[in-house]
Amino acid sequence: MRLTAQTEPPDLAALSTPERASSERRRELERLASLCTDRERTISIAFDEERAFARPAEGAGPDAYEIVLPTEKYEQPGTELPPGLWDRSIQVAFLFHELGHVYYSDFDRFGDCLERVDGRWRDLFRMVYNTAEDGVVETQIANEFSVTDDFVLLNDVLVSRADERHRAYVDLFDLATADGEPVQSYTVFEALAVGLLDRGFVDSGRFAAIVDPDDDRRVVYDGQREALVDLVPAMDEFVADVLSEPDGTRRVDRAHDFFETARDTLAGLPPRQNGRLQTAPVRPSDARARAGWTADAADRLPDDGAASAHVARDRAADDRSASGASGAGSVADPDEDRRPPGRVEDDTVRRVRRRSVRAQSNRAGSGRSPLEREARHLLDVVDDESTALEEVIVVDPAEDGGDRDRWDDAVGRSKQLQRDLSTQLRRERRPRDEPGHRTGRLDGRRLVGASHGAQRVFTRRESGTAKDHSCLVVLDRSGSMDGEPIRTAETATAQLVHALFAVGVDASVLSIWEGYPCLELPFGGRPSEHVDRLMTERADWGTPLSTAVAVARERLDDGRGSHPFVVVVTDGAPDHPDRYQSQLAACTVPVFGVYIGSEPGTHTEYFDRIVHAETDTLARTMQRLVRALFSTEA
Repeated sequence: MRLTAQTEPPDLAALSTPERASSERRRELERLASLCTDRERTISIAFDEERAFARPAEGAGPDAYEIVLPTEKYEQPGTELPPGLWDRSIQVAFLFHELGHVYYSDFDRFGDCLERVDGRWRDLFRMVYNTAEDGVVETQIANEFSVTDDFVLLNDVLVSRADERHRAYVDLFDLATADGEPVQSYTVFEALAVGLLDRGFVDSGRFAAIVDPDDDRRVVYDGQREALVDLVPAMDEFVADVLSEPDGTRRVDRAHDFFETARDTLAGLPPRQNGRLQTAPVRPSDARARAGWTADAADRLPDDGAASAHVARDRAADDRSASGASGAGSVADPDEDRRPPGRVEDDTVRRVRRRSVRAQSNRAGSGRSPLEREARHLLDVVDDESTALEEVIVVDPAEDGGDRDRWDDAVGRSKQLQRDLSTQLRRERRPRDEPGHRTGRLDGRRLVGASHGAQRVFTRRESGTAKDHSCLVVLDRSGSMDGEPIRTAETATAQLVHALFAVGVDASVLSIWEGYPCLELPFGGRPSEHVDRLMTERADWGTPLSTAVAVARERLDDGRGSHPFVVVVTDGAPDHPDRYQSQLAACTVPVFGVYIGSEPGTHTEYFDRIVHAETDTLARTMQRLVRALFSTEA
């Protein structure tokens, strides 16, 4: 993004890449998946705007899978979770849901059965199997890991989204209302999907309302309620069977049996009943034909009795609704606790809407990323007529993600610098005995002076200082740096900013590229999240050091850190020496130069302190400079 006088502040919101879509979140989820899977399976994570599903990883072996997770924003249905915690909870729930399919769903057998189904009925078979299997894998995974609340949350938000879209459809086409509320109509196909879901992991109460003859706001389309009610006994038996069936292949076969029952009912109804009319699918459509997809036994499902009791509980509510006994109370109480079937039956699952999140409230924020916040500061610099700065570039991330291997190597090599800086900062904060006071503890070294009447012969214990350091690195990406120099400079910069970040020193990287100052790492940003900007080997055009120093001065002169400093990594002289000298003279922060390939003793007039290095000694030279700087500050 180019920041100019014409850039509007609202445009900068595009720089706040949601954390849920960041490379750091992807790696976090991959680490979580690796901890929850055996050594034989490898799980990688990819993102998609809306979809969630699992598939074999291409070219990575028979036990490698890729789980695709959605990055879209899911609205909270009545909760007050901080945005970051909310997004993470949703993605963790999707991750474990898909892990359940990776381990326990026999998509190979599903593909075989799907091929034998007539094309007209394939959507029905896919829906029957997918909705029932969702309840199975969530029950199994909830009994393996502590993700019950995450699944409750996920089901709650998907139901809320489905209802919201359904009501929007009714409003859009000005369809029927009851007491001012939209009437949500379901085809038998749509109602069947809701009924199977409500007999699975969590009962939303929607199916009970659909079959309730006294509920005017959820109805079966075209008056086909009796056809749906006739399917209820078969639904109960089917869901109870699959919820207690550990074998994934037999679950597919059982789903095919029930599909045939449902197909026979729908075959006698108008064609519109075999499809979606007012509702849109909001759950992941996981069921896909996959050759060679093996399924483990789901050994933590409830037994026959527990599964039947779970379904019978829902069945009793449906019976009351069908007979009209429950009236307006047919919709589930939103505050009622729900217990998924299986070994967590005795654990109370608190409804998400009643969750207390006060302890997490400090994690809430404005939603602006460090990159957006820094861009807003830079836009103020561009808009300031006194700076005569026409443009600043916020670098777009490289499509290949940057050289991650070189970054990891740089991080490993920075550990000694990190330890040294940490030691020096601890020494800086350590209490000290300061001599020369009139009161305190007598200083033995000043006894002679005391005998001659001197009064300042005492020491006093003074607390150490906690200086607020910050560092801005200016990286020269001019054409003369192309090749090995820029690779080396990037690696040295990576080592420096990672070590500084690790010891709590705020760092930013501003490069000079294509004639403009370019923001690569913002203050407040985590360096590891900007590898796709820092490790790209970009180098082109000239060396406008005066412009870069002007931007650095504006950013650091406004009070960012009580002890800020600038490090310039370059191989050439400023393109406008006089202008550069004036900018340097106006700086109230120290500017240090690291020169590549120049003779010692040259370019000294351009910096408060300068060091010279060859390409193969650049990293060590930068580290010595920073160690010396912190030692002096301490």
